[in-house]
Amino acid sequence: MLNIFIAIASALIGLLVATARFRYERAWQIKHEHYRDILAKLDEIQHYANDGAMMNYPVGAALSDLTETEINNLIRKNVGWLGRNLSATSLFIHPRASEVIKQYVSDAKMHHFNLAEDYGSWYSDQEGSVDEMAFDHEAFNEHTRLANEAAAEISHTAKRDLRGRNWRGLLPKNLLSRHNQ
Repeated sequence: MLNIFIAIASALIGLLVATARFRYERAWQIKHEHYRDILAKLDEIQHYANDGAMMNYPVGAALSDLTETEINNLIRKNVGWLGRNLSATSLFIHPRASEVIKQYVSDAKMHHFNLAEDYGSWYSDQEGSVDEMAFDHEAFNEHTRLANEAAAEISHTAKRDLRGRNWRGLLPKNLLSRHNQ
């Protein structure tokens, strides 16, 4: 009778441990997928913005088969994706990464207007001129800078978030002091 009780208790404990491990690994996989998707969108924005900046550089050209309008649409589409998916993604990623995405989306949507204010009202009169190309070059460079900063912060947060638990923190202090000596 005791052997049956031990077998049942062992099976239940084994089931609980296996289930907990499966849930932890699945949660890690979901987090990883969300971080990967976010960083992929930011990489696309950086790539398109770099192409747009080089295309609008007064003395240069980009190796891109996309027009400026197509590049703007792709950047806008990716920024929109980040903004729309923030509520669902924030369930799985670190709160700091959610804050960075929210700030990035806000900055990316507003920077073109801020730049237009800096350049003044002359922009509407400058179509096709070197000044318009400089304005567009600066706008694409700002997209690149914002995406680079957001990607760096999210990458740093993701590395810490995906690292897992620090099990050494759960050990009694006297065991840690012997281990460190």
